[in-house]
Amino acid sequence: MSSISHRYKDFTSIARGPEEAEIAKIDILEEKRLQIFEDGYQAGWVDAINAHQTDQTNISVDFAQNLQDMSFTYHEALMKLTNGLQPLFGEILHKLLPQLAANALGGHVLEQLSEITSMQMEGTATITVAPENYDAVQALLEQNEAHLPFALKSESNLSAGQVYIRLGLWEREINLDEVTDGIAKAVSAFFHQTKSETPDD
Repeated sequence: MSSISHRYKDFTSIARGPEEAEIAKIDILEEKRLQIFEDGYQAGWVDAINAHQTDQTNISVDFAQNLQDMSFTYHEALMKLTNGLQPLFGEILHKLLPQLAANALGGHVLEQLSEITSMQMEGTATITVAPENYDAVQALLEQNEAHLPFALKSESNLSAGQVYIRLGLWEREINLDEVTDGIAKAVSAFFHQTKSETPDD
C-alpha cells in the first residue's frame, strides 16, 4: 500500500511550535555537518590510499634504479680492473712465464730421467733438446752426476720447451711450450669472457 502523504501540505512544523521547529533545524544542520565530515573523511582516506600507493610506486622505481646503478657501478669497476690487469698478465705470459718454464726445464729432465732409469737400469739414455738448451742441460746433468750413461743431442726442429728422453723401449716427452700455451689461452679466454659479460659504457 503506497503512501499519499506527499499530496498534502505538512503542518507539523507549525504544530510543533517555535521551539520544536528550532530543534528540528538544529538536527538538520547537525546531519549536514556529519555528512560533510563523513564526505571529507572518505575523501581524505581515498587521498591517503592514493598517496600511499604513489609512494610505494616511487619507492619501487627508486629501488629498481638503485639496483641498476649498483649493477652498472659493479660492472664498470670490474671492467676497469680487468683492463688494468690485462697488461700485467700479458707481461707475465710473454716474459715471465717462458723464463720460468726455461728455468724449470732442467728439473723436469732430471725427474723424467730418474723415473725411466728406475724402470730400466741398463742402456744409454738419449736426451734430445733444442739447440739453445744444449749447454744448460749438459751442465745440469754433469752437475747432478747422472748414474746412467746418457747421450745428449740437439735438434733444430724442437722448440725451447721441448725435450725427448729415450731409454730402450721407454720414451718421455717434456713439452713446456704446450703448458705455457694452455695457460696463455686460458687467461685470454678469461679476459674475453669478462669483457663480453660486461655491458658497454
